[in-house]
Amino acid sequence: MDKGLATGVASAKSERNRAYALTLWVLAIALEVIAVFWPAQMDPPNLALLLVLVFADGALAITAAMLWRVAEKGGQSTSAFQKQLASCLAVIAFFPLAVLVFMDKKSSRQAKAVIMLVAMIALLAGAYLSFGLERQIPESVSLQSESVTRLMGVDEVFWTASGTKLHLYKDCLYINTTRTKEVFYGSVADAYKSRKLEQICKPCQTRAESERPEAALGDASEPLGSD
Repeated sequence: MDKGLATGVASAKSERNRAYALTLWVLAIALEVIAVFWPAQMDPPNLALLLVLVFADGALAITAAMLWRVAEKGGQSTSAFQKQLASCLAVIAFFPLAVLVFMDKKSSRQAKAVIMLVAMIALLAGAYLSFGLERQIPESVSLQSESVTRLMGVDEVFWTASGTKLHLYKDCLYINTTRTKEVFYGSVADAYKSRKLEQICKPCQTRAESERPEAALGDASEPLGSD
């Protein structure tokens, strides 16, 4: 597949997943509002209905968070703002409801315990999936980022779903084959977080060094091999 087309397809899928995630978060927040102003305000609160809404809220929020993570891994690097937005939405979808139930004097201790437990589990799961725990980046990856920046002037690489190397050029012959269905791009750290890739494709390195001899790295990457 043509690299430009493949990258465009991957980017489109990522944007579509983000759109789905945002839609589900909006629905989750809507269910939260319904729960706050309907069963939670009954006297006594309707625990069964509240639980149904909380579970539905949680399912929507967690599914949205999973879609967001898929979009982050599959497309262009997610900005810091997008990561913070995802984390905030995961919290908004649950935290107000949990606080309301906890502070409501009409709710029994049993109701508070059950609702708080369900809400906090969903809250933590949603926040973890949307914002995630950043993988620790080895020093070798940071050094490779510097190498890529030295060669290309920018920390941007390309990789495939099954390849084993980082590519400096989108038209590299090793990622423009009939086997290639999608090509991803981002920083060296993005590639490592996605597939633990950190070695530069030797043909790409040779090409870059021929174009910019002053930036030559020597034998910094692996020998010529697969994609």
